[in-house]
Amino acid sequence: MTNGQTVKVRLTTSASYSTIANAALTIGGVSDTFSVTTEAEIPTPAITKTSASGDIITFSVDAIPYVVGYYWNLQIAGDSGFTTNYPTEGAIRDETRIVTIEDLTDDDVDGTVELDPFTSLDNQKAGAAYLRIRLGRDSDDGLSIDWGAWSNTITDTVVVLTPTTFDASAAYSGTVLTNGNLTATSRSQNTGQHGKVRVTQSRTGKRFFQMTLDAMPSTVVVFGVGPSTYGWTALNANYPGTVATPDGISLSQGGVVLNNGASTSSVTPTLAAGAIVSIAFDTTAGKVWYGYTAPAGSTITWNGDPAAGTGGFSPAGMTDWYAYASMLVKSTDQRQVTFNGGASAFVGTIPSSFVGYDL
Repeated sequence: MTNGQTVKVRLTTSASYSTIANAALTIGGVSDTFSVTTEAEIPTPAITKTSASGDIITFSVDAIPYVVGYYWNLQIAGDSGFTTNYPTEGAIRDETRIVTIEDLTDDDVDGTVELDPFTSLDNQKAGAAYLRIRLGRDSDDGLSIDWGAWSNTITDTVVVLTPTTFDASAAYSGTVLTNGNLTATSRSQNTGQHGKVRVTQSRTGKRFFQMTLDAMPSTVVVFGVGPSTYGWTALNANYPGTVATPDGISLSQGGVVLNNGASTSSVTPTLAAGAIVSIAFDTTAGKVWYGYTAPAGSTITWNGDPAAGTGGFSPAGMTDWYAYASMLVKSTDQRQVTFNGGASAFVGTIPSSFVGYDL
Protein backbone atom coordinates (compact mmCIF):
# COMPACT_ATOMS: atom_id res chain seq x y z
CA MET A 1 0.00 0.00 0.00
CA THR A 2 1.14 3.57 -0.66
CA ASN A 3 -0.03 6.89 0.75
CA GLY A 4 -3.32 8.12 -0.71
CA GLN A 5 -4.68 4.68 -1.51
CA THR A 6 -8.03 3.48 -0.07
CA VAL A 7 -8.78 0.20 1.61
CA LYS A 8 -12.31 -1.21 1.99
CA VAL A 9 -13.12 -3.79 4.61
CA ARG A 10 -16.20 -6.00 4.37
CA LEU A 11 -17.46 -8.55 6.86
CA THR A 12 -20.54 -10.66 7.38
CA THR A 13 -22.61 -9.59 10.35
CA SER A 14 -23.92 -11.98 12.94
CA ALA A 15 -27.27 -13.66 12.35
CA SER A 16 -28.19 -12.87 15.95
CA TYR A 17 -29.47 -9.65 17.53
CA SER A 18 -27.10 -7.39 19.54
CA THR A 19 -23.99 -9.35 18.51
CA ILE A 20 -20.57 -7.97 17.46
CA ALA A 21 -18.67 -9.28 14.41
CA ASN A 22 -15.01 -8.23 13.94
CA ALA A 23 -12.63 -7.96 10.98
CA ALA A 24 -8.92 -7.32 11.63
CA LEU A 25 -6.83 -5.49 9.01
CA THR A 26 -3.02 -5.28 9.10
CA ILE A 27 -1.05 -2.92 6.82
CA GLY A 28 2.69 -2.55 7.15
CA GLY A 29 2.65 -4.29 10.50
CA VAL A 30 -0.05 -1.97 11.91
CA SER A 31 -3.36 -3.62 12.82
CA ASP A 32 -6.82 -2.35 13.59
CA THR A 33 -10.20 -4.02 14.14
CA PHE A 34 -13.42 -3.00 12.43
CA SER A 35 -16.55 -4.00 14.35
CA VAL A 36 -20.21 -4.15 13.37
CA THR A 37 -22.97 -4.73 15.94
CA THR A 38 -26.36 -6.00 14.85
CA GLU A 39 -29.49 -4.20 15.97
CA ALA A 40 -31.28 -5.10 19.18
CA GLU A 41 -34.21 -7.48 19.08
CA ILE A 42 -37.59 -5.76 19.12
CA PRO A 43 -38.80 -6.08 22.71
CA THR A 44 -41.94 -8.04 23.51
CA PRO A 45 -44.30 -5.98 25.67
CA ALA A 46 -46.05 -7.30 28.76
CA ILE A 47 -49.41 -5.75 29.56
CA THR A 48 -51.31 -5.71 32.81
CA LYS A 49 -55.01 -5.06 33.23
CA THR A 50 -55.21 -2.48 35.99
CA SER A 51 -59.00 -2.25 36.10
CA ALA A 52 -62.13 -3.21 34.20
CA SER A 53 -65.56 -1.74 34.70
CA GLY A 54 -68.53 -2.07 32.39
CA ASP A 55 -67.35 -1.18 28.91
CA ILE A 56 -63.83 0.04 29.80
CA ILE A 57 -60.55 -1.88 30.08
CA THR A 58 -57.65 0.03 31.65
CA PHE A 59 -54.14 -1.38 31.28
CA SER A 60 -50.42 -0.55 31.51
CA VAL A 61 -47.41 -1.73 29.51
CA ASP A 62 -44.42 -3.10 31.43
CA ALA A 63 -40.66 -3.15 30.86
CA ILE A 64 -40.52 -1.45 27.46
CA PRO A 65 -37.72 1.01 26.55
CA TYR A 66 -38.93 4.52 25.87
CA VAL A 67 -37.15 4.96 22.51
CA VAL A 68 -38.04 7.32 19.68
CA GLY A 69 -38.60 5.47 16.43
CA TYR A 70 -40.70 2.63 17.75
CA TYR A 71 -44.37 2.08 16.97
CA TRP A 72 -47.15 0.44 18.95
CA ASN A 73 -49.68 -1.85 17.31
CA LEU A 74 -52.76 -2.41 19.46
CA GLN A 75 -55.40 -4.99 18.60
CA ILE A 76 -58.75 -5.70 20.21
CA ALA A 77 -61.21 -8.36 19.12
CA GLY A 78 -64.06 -10.55 20.24
CA ASP A 79 -62.13 -13.83 20.33
CA SER A 80 -58.73 -15.03 21.54
CA GLY A 81 -57.60 -15.72 17.97
CA PHE A 82 -58.21 -12.07 17.00
CA THR A 83 -60.18 -13.10 13.92
CA THR A 84 -63.61 -11.57 14.53
CA ASN A 85 -64.86 -8.89 12.21
CA TYR A 86 -67.30 -6.55 13.94
CA PRO A 87 -70.23 -6.28 13.50
CA THR A 88 -71.10 -9.30 11.35
CA GLU A 89 -69.14 -11.96 13.22
CA GLY A 90 -68.15 -10.67 16.63
CA ALA A 91 -69.70 -9.04 19.62
CA ILE A 92 -67.24 -6.15 19.62
CA ARG A 93 -65.26 -4.49 16.90
CA ASP A 94 -61.94 -5.84 15.66
CA GLU A 95 -59.62 -2.86 15.70
CA THR A 96 -55.96 -2.15 15.00
CA ARG A 97 -54.31 1.10 16.06
CA ILE A 98 -50.71 2.15 15.37
CA VAL A 99 -49.20 4.99 17.40
CA THR A 100 -45.68 6.38 17.75
CA ILE A 101 -43.62 6.31 20.90
CA GLU A 102 -44.29 10.04 21.35
CA ASP A 103 -47.92 9.16 22.09
CA LEU A 104 -46.89 7.30 25.24
CA THR A 105 -46.56 8.52 28.80
CA ASP A 106 -43.44 7.37 30.68
CA ASP A 107 -44.40 6.63 34.27
CA ASP A 108 -41.18 6.86 36.30
CA VAL A 109 -42.92 6.04 39.57
CA ASP A 110 -43.77 2.39 38.99
CA GLY A 111 -41.48 1.68 36.04
CA THR A 112 -44.27 1.13 33.53
CA VAL A 113 -45.17 2.85 30.30
CA GLU A 114 -48.86 3.58 29.95
CA LEU A 115 -50.60 3.96 26.63
CA ASP A 116 -52.13 7.38 26.12
CA PRO A 117 -54.74 8.04 24.71
CA PHE A 118 -55.37 4.30 24.67
CA THR A 119 -55.36 3.74 28.43
CA SER A 120 -59.14 3.35 28.50
CA LEU A 121 -60.73 1.44 25.65
CA ASP A 122 -64.46 1.86 25.18
CA ASN A 123 -65.71 -1.25 23.43
CA GLN A 124 -69.38 -0.48 23.99
CA LYS A 125 -70.70 -3.85 22.89
CA ALA A 126 -71.57 -6.86 25.00
CA GLY A 127 -69.30 -9.90 24.99
CA ALA A 128 -65.73 -10.97 25.60
CA ALA A 129 -62.99 -8.49 24.76
CA TYR A 130 -59.41 -9.62 24.03
CA LEU A 131 -56.55 -7.12 23.83
CA ARG A 132 -52.84 -7.38 22.92
CA ILE A 133 -50.07 -5.09 21.66
CA ARG A 134 -46.70 -5.36 19.93
CA LEU A 135 -43.78 -3.08 19.21
CA GLY A 136 -42.31 -2.28 15.78
CA ARG A 137 -39.78 -0.09 14.00
CA ASP A 138 -39.08 1.04 10.47
CA SER A 139 -37.68 -1.68 8.23
CA ASP A 140 -34.38 -1.24 6.37
CA ASP A 141 -36.18 -0.32 3.14
CA GLY A 142 -38.03 2.49 4.95
CA LEU A 143 -41.29 1.40 3.36
CA SER A 144 -42.72 -0.89 6.00
CA ILE A 145 -42.61 -1.73 9.71
CA ASP A 146 -40.83 -4.70 11.25
CA TRP A 147 -42.99 -6.00 14.09
CA GLY A 148 -41.90 -7.87 17.18
CA ALA A 149 -43.81 -10.57 18.99
CA TRP A 150 -47.30 -9.97 20.38
CA SER A 151 -47.63 -9.39 24.09
CA ASN A 152 -49.66 -11.53 26.40
CA THR A 153 -53.44 -11.20 25.98
CA ILE A 154 -55.70 -9.62 28.56
CA THR A 155 -59.44 -10.11 28.51
CA ASP A 156 -62.62 -8.84 30.06
CA THR A 157 -66.36 -9.22 29.63
CA VAL A 158 -67.84 -6.04 28.23
CA VAL A 159 -71.39 -4.92 28.93
CA VAL A 160 -73.53 -2.66 26.78
CA LEU A 161 -73.57 1.03 27.68
CA THR A 162 -76.85 2.71 28.43
CA PRO A 163 -78.18 3.62 24.97
CA THR A 164 -78.11 7.27 24.01
CA THR A 165 -81.47 9.00 23.61
CA PHE A 166 -82.79 12.53 23.59
CA ASP A 167 -82.48 14.02 27.07
CA ALA A 168 -85.72 15.32 28.61
CA SER A 169 -83.69 17.39 31.10
CA ALA A 170 -81.86 19.14 28.25
CA ALA A 171 -84.85 20.04 26.12
CA TYR A 172 -87.34 22.88 25.69
CA SER A 173 -90.43 22.05 27.74
CA GLY A 174 -92.63 22.15 24.64
CA THR A 175 -90.62 19.41 22.92
CA VAL A 176 -92.41 16.07 23.19
CA LEU A 177 -90.22 12.94 23.40
CA THR A 178 -91.62 9.56 22.30
CA ASN A 179 -90.35 6.24 20.90
CA GLY A 180 -88.20 5.58 23.95
CA ASN A 181 -86.99 9.22 23.79
CA LEU A 182 -85.49 8.65 20.34
CA THR A 183 -88.08 10.83 18.60
CA ALA A 184 -88.56 14.55 19.31
CA THR A 185 -91.62 16.52 18.18
CA SER A 186 -92.13 20.28 18.41
CA ARG A 187 -95.33 21.43 20.07
CA SER A 188 -97.82 23.42 18.02
CA GLN A 189 -97.46 26.91 19.43
CA ASN A 190 -97.26 30.22 17.61
CA THR A 191 -93.91 31.59 18.81
CA GLY A 192 -91.49 31.51 15.84
CA GLN A 193 -88.66 30.54 18.21
CA HIS A 194 -86.50 27.42 18.41
CA GLY A 195 -87.04 24.55 20.81
CA LYS A 196 -83.80 22.58 21.20
CA VAL A 197 -82.97 19.15 22.58
CA ARG A 198 -79.64 17.36 22.95
CA VAL A 199 -78.93 13.69 23.64
CA THR A 200 -78.03 12.13 26.99
CA GLN A 201 -74.36 11.37 26.32
CA SER A 202 -71.46 12.94 24.45
CA ARG A 203 -68.91 10.87 22.56
CA THR A 204 -65.20 11.04 21.71
CA GLY A 205 -63.15 9.67 18.85
CA LYS A 206 -64.55 9.09 15.37
CA ARG A 207 -68.33 8.82 15.72
CA PHE A 208 -71.33 8.63 13.44
CA PHE A 209 -75.08 9.16 13.93
CA GLN A 210 -78.17 9.85 11.86
CA MET A 211 -81.23 12.06 12.19
CA THR A 212 -84.38 11.20 10.25
CA LEU A 213 -86.83 13.99 9.40
CA ASP A 214 -90.13 12.30 10.15
CA ALA A 215 -92.14 15.50 9.62
CA MET A 216 -90.58 18.59 8.10
CA PRO A 217 -92.61 21.64 7.02
CA SER A 218 -90.98 24.45 5.06
CA THR A 219 -89.65 26.20 8.17
CA VAL A 220 -86.54 25.51 10.17
CA VAL A 221 -85.23 22.20 11.51
CA VAL A 222 -81.55 22.11 12.50
CA PHE A 223 -79.08 19.31 13.34
CA GLY A 224 -75.53 19.21 14.64
CA VAL A 225 -73.23 18.77 17.62
CA GLY A 226 -73.01 21.12 20.55
CA PRO A 227 -71.64 21.50 24.09
CA SER A 228 -73.14 20.13 27.30
CA THR A 229 -74.42 23.53 28.39
CA TYR A 230 -76.07 25.80 25.88
CA GLY A 231 -79.44 26.80 27.26
CA TRP A 232 -81.06 23.72 25.83
CA THR A 233 -84.28 24.34 27.77
CA ALA A 234 -84.63 27.92 26.51
CA LEU A 235 -86.89 29.03 23.69
CA ASN A 236 -85.12 31.57 21.47
CA ALA A 237 -83.90 32.23 17.94
CA ASN A 238 -80.40 30.83 18.44
CA TYR A 239 -78.93 27.36 18.18
CA PRO A 240 -75.30 26.10 18.19
CA GLY A 241 -73.17 27.69 15.49
CA THR A 242 -75.16 30.92 15.13
CA VAL A 243 -72.63 33.16 16.91
CA ALA A 244 -68.86 33.58 16.64
CA THR A 245 -68.06 31.63 19.79
CA PRO A 246 -67.12 27.96 20.23
CA ASP A 247 -70.66 26.75 20.74
CA GLY A 248 -71.02 23.97 18.16
CA ILE A 249 -72.16 23.60 14.58
CA SER A 250 -75.50 23.30 12.78
CA LEU A 251 -77.07 22.26 9.47
CA SER A 252 -80.46 23.75 8.62
CA GLN A 253 -83.15 22.34 6.35
CA GLY A 254 -81.95 24.62 3.55
CA GLY A 255 -78.57 22.83 3.39
CA VAL A 256 -76.77 25.73 5.11
CA VAL A 257 -74.14 25.10 7.80
CA LEU A 258 -73.55 27.67 10.55
CA ASN A 259 -70.13 27.32 12.17
CA ASN A 260 -68.89 29.90 14.69
CA GLY A 261 -71.16 32.52 13.18
CA ALA A 262 -70.14 31.94 9.54
CA SER A 263 -72.50 30.30 7.05
CA THR A 264 -71.76 27.90 4.18
CA SER A 265 -74.55 27.21 1.70
CA SER A 266 -75.32 24.19 -0.49
CA VAL A 267 -73.76 21.70 1.93
CA THR A 268 -76.70 19.35 1.32
CA PRO A 269 -79.82 19.60 -0.82
CA THR A 270 -82.85 21.24 0.76
CA LEU A 271 -84.16 18.69 3.23
CA ALA A 272 -87.65 17.22 3.07
CA ALA A 273 -89.73 14.82 5.14
CA GLY A 274 -88.23 11.34 4.98
CA ALA A 275 -84.68 12.56 4.33
CA ILE A 276 -81.87 11.38 6.60
CA VAL A 277 -79.01 13.56 7.78
CA SER A 278 -75.80 11.69 8.63
CA ILE A 279 -73.23 13.37 10.87
CA ALA A 280 -69.68 12.11 11.35
CA PHE A 281 -67.29 13.82 13.74
CA ASP A 282 -63.69 13.32 14.84
CA THR A 283 -63.02 14.84 18.25
CA THR A 284 -59.23 14.43 17.89
CA ALA A 285 -59.11 16.30 14.58
CA GLY A 286 -61.92 18.64 15.70
CA LYS A 287 -63.92 18.13 12.50
CA VAL A 288 -67.54 17.51 11.50
CA TRP A 289 -68.99 16.20 8.22
CA TYR A 290 -72.59 16.21 7.02
CA GLY A 291 -74.14 13.64 4.72
CA TYR A 292 -77.51 13.44 2.97
CA THR A 293 -79.77 10.53 2.07
CA ALA A 294 -82.86 11.31 -0.01
CA PRO A 295 -86.26 10.04 1.15
CA ALA A 296 -86.44 6.26 0.54
CA GLY A 297 -82.76 6.35 -0.53
CA SER A 298 -80.02 4.00 0.61
CA THR A 299 -76.75 5.90 0.06
CA ILE A 300 -75.08 8.85 1.78
CA THR A 301 -73.70 11.83 -0.14
CA TRP A 302 -71.05 13.60 1.96
CA ASN A 303 -69.71 17.15 1.94
CA GLY A 304 -66.10 16.00 1.86
CA ASP A 305 -64.67 12.63 2.83
CA PRO A 306 -64.75 11.69 6.54
CA ALA A 307 -62.70 8.52 5.95
CA ALA A 308 -59.88 10.55 4.38
CA GLY A 309 -60.33 13.45 6.81
CA THR A 310 -60.85 15.94 3.97
CA GLY A 311 -63.50 18.63 3.65
CA GLY A 312 -66.01 19.08 6.43
CA PHE A 313 -66.02 21.79 9.08
CA SER A 314 -63.91 22.66 12.13
CA PRO A 315 -65.94 24.13 15.01
CA ALA A 316 -63.53 25.92 17.34
CA GLY A 317 -63.02 25.15 21.01
CA MET A 318 -65.27 22.10 21.34
CA THR A 319 -64.65 20.25 24.62
CA ASP A 320 -67.60 17.86 24.47
CA TRP A 321 -69.69 16.66 21.56
CA TYR A 322 -73.43 16.14 22.01
CA ALA A 323 -75.75 15.33 19.11
CA TYR A 324 -78.78 17.66 19.07
CA ALA A 325 -81.81 18.82 17.12
CA SER A 326 -83.45 22.25 17.04
CA MET A 327 -86.99 22.82 15.71
CA LEU A 328 -88.94 25.96 15.08
CA VAL A 329 -92.07 26.16 17.22
CA LYS A 330 -95.06 27.25 15.14
CA SER A 331 -98.81 26.85 15.41
CA THR A 332 -98.95 25.40 11.89
CA ASP A 333 -97.54 21.90 11.47
CA GLN A 334 -95.27 20.03 13.80
CA ARG A 335 -91.64 19.16 13.17
CA GLN A 336 -90.39 15.72 14.15
CA VAL A 337 -86.96 14.06 14.08
CA THR A 338 -85.64 10.66 15.21
CA PHE A 339 -82.10 10.10 16.51
CA ASN A 340 -80.21 6.90 15.69
CA GLY A 341 -76.88 6.22 17.35
CA GLY A 342 -76.91 2.53 16.52
CA ALA A 343 -80.09 1.30 18.21
CA SER A 344 -81.31 0.35 14.73
CA ALA A 345 -79.52 -0.31 11.46
CA PHE A 346 -78.00 2.73 9.79
CA VAL A 347 -78.99 3.69 6.25
CA GLY A 348 -75.93 3.69 4.01
CA THR A 349 -72.35 2.84 4.96
CA ILE A 350 -70.47 4.26 7.95
CA PRO A 351 -67.21 5.92 6.80
CA SER A 352 -64.11 3.78 7.29
CA SER A 353 -62.54 4.06 10.79
CA PHE A 354 -65.73 5.65 12.22
CA VAL A 355 -68.12 3.82 14.55
CA GLY A 356 -71.72 4.45 15.49
CA TYR A 357 -72.49 6.79 18.36
CA ASP A 358 -73.42 3.81 20.60
CA LEU A 359 -71.24 1.09 19.03
